[in-house]
Amino acid sequence: MKKKQAMIVVIVFLITIALATTCGNTYAKYVLTRHYNTTFSSYPFYFEVKNNTDRIYVNQGEQTVSLNIKNYIGEQYNEFDTKYTITLEDNDIFTLEEQPITGTIPASKRDENIELKLIQKEENTKTGGSVTFVVKATEPYTKEIKITVTIGMLGDYVIELADNKTCSFMDTEIHPHVTDTKCSDDYFPPVAEPHYYKYLTGSNECVDFNYVWYSGKMWRITEILDDGSIKMISENIVSAINFGETGFFNDSYIKQWLNEDFLDTLYNHENILVENASWDISYFYDWCWREPPETVKATVGLLNPYEYSKVRQYSDSEHNFLSLGHSWWLSSYTSPDATKAVGGIQQNGEITGWDVPNTAFGVRPVVILKPDVKFSGEGTQAEPFVLLDDKPAAKEGDKINTRVPGELVTINGVLYRIVNTHEINGKTVTKLKSAEYITDENGVMLKQFGSMEFTYDKEAGANIAYDRIVASKNDSYWLSYLNNTWLNKLEEQGIKKYLVEDTYYVNPAQLKPEDGSRIGSYKNTICKKTDTSETTKDCEKTTNTWTGYVGLPIVGELFAYPLGGNDTHDYKTATMTPYGNGSSPMIGVFETDTQGIFQEAYDNDFAVKPTITLSADVIIKSGDGKTPGTAFKIDLPSN
Repeated sequence: MKKKQAMIVVIVFLITIALATTCGNTYAKYVLTRHYNTTFSSYPFYFEVKNNTDRIYVNQGEQTVSLNIKNYIGEQYNEFDTKYTITLEDNDIFTLEEQPITGTIPASKRDENIELKLIQKEENTKTGGSVTFVVKATEPYTKEIKITVTIGMLGDYVIELADNKTCSFMDTEIHPHVTDTKCSDDYFPPVAEPHYYKYLTGSNECVDFNYVWYSGKMWRITEILDDGSIKMISENIVSAINFGETGFFNDSYIKQWLNEDFLDTLYNHENILVENASWDISYFYDWCWREPPETVKATVGLLNPYEYSKVRQYSDSEHNFLSLGHSWWLSSYTSPDATKAVGGIQQNGEITGWDVPNTAFGVRPVVILKPDVKFSGEGTQAEPFVLLDDKPAAKEGDKINTRVPGELVTINGVLYRIVNTHEINGKTVTKLKSAEYITDENGVMLKQFGSMEFTYDKEAGANIAYDRIVASKNDSYWLSYLNNTWLNKLEEQGIKKYLVEDTYYVNPAQLKPEDGSRIGSYKNTICKKTDTSETTKDCEKTTNTWTGYVGLPIVGELFAYPLGGNDTHDYKTATMTPYGNGSSPMIGVFETDTQGIFQEAYDNDFAVKPTITLSADVIIKSGDGKTPGTAFKIDLPSN
């Protein structure tokens, strides 16, 4: 036995003294005991694994993580070759390209860098969190170290993009996000930090990394909340409606429209958006957050003046990335009792207050993405973030009626947006609205709406002789021109075969048409009962309708708003929604300055962006529907 012991060169006995994780470095410190006959000595032995990758992202293509494995004794080289294995703990998102990974650090080396290729699982259902690598020394001793790498959420990624970008405004160098601070003066008491704190801020040229494509519409990220969820606003105005009879958001027409009519157009919103989120609608303030806030619960909301002010903090009003040159609603009331006025944004980007009930101004919906939303893309306008649980991309041969509102379609060089899909005689058709004005060789075409008969009856509603306008074949009138001369051109181009006749609701928008007021509800254009509290889905529909091939938008309809397309100028743009009373028939018109809806005499001159409806048989030939250059091109199935 003694002879056998004498022949032993080394006996290794490992005792863990410490295990620590600091700043991406994970290491274990050991005491290694050697036995040379009867002489023993102890000294520290280090086995260390360093993570060289701060964060990885889901859906960003093949990922590579770099680990540095060190194996040394103080300043001395190790006397042993050290063998190791690396595996990835099971997770929902990634696997290693191959595992286990094995290797050896020779006694003559102190460390080794290992590149690990991560492959995303096809069935992954989330983003965010972390993955854990297990690095195990196998010879001449056995010990394992675990190292965790963070999987970045979309909010993390956007903040990093902001941190890595510097913008200049009025000789000030800034990062495009700001952490909110306390504030107080004689008017506002001291307050705590708000629940949300990362605002993207700056000019449109500076903030070029916050574009999100979701459900057929482009959005802009405005804020990262402290739980990683993301607040974003539609890039453009999507419609125009009256705010409500008071300035209180919770009881407003606009809240109902956002959370019924508009929410229904958002694909898979139950799994993508925060439902019944909390919206701060406190009495008008535009620079200092206050607590406790006055809040309401809803899935879709609006920005309040404070949030808008944070976004424009390091830019002037006109050039901040939310300024459009058109007027749109905010959510906070501007009179102490919430009965008189509500906040809004003017054409120059300045915050103002508008009386209510009043004109129908623009609507820019705001939603909150869940923290674990999956994404791809770069966040630029050309390569926006794409939500992976959104509607799958269209394929050649798909029917156009399977797509979502907002996606773009090109027909004979003219750009359209999908407004909705609905049924006609048991078949699903697709309504489109032109994104461009009707033009001729002289530019944008201007015409009268048409000679109208208008009577008001509380039971029957308004009667406007749309059929008579079309039958007149008078090219001076829009409905006649569109359904005769313009439609004949579509037939010559082989386009009319794609179209079907559709029914348009043409009830007056006003609450009190008999007195000629301009106060109106979008529900009144569709529902038989004036000023109904029912939804547009549930209400009994008006019988005041018109059926034809080519129409115009109605008040409250998605994408009725003129903004969009290739035009660079605004014109008075007609809708099909009547205003006025029996002695003064009028039409709802988008005005050139605010682009709010006002009532105009039918015999004035207007521009138009017409609507058409595609048959259920229309299929997609090419395109992805996202940009004018990649809009869907369509066809009919071959026989």
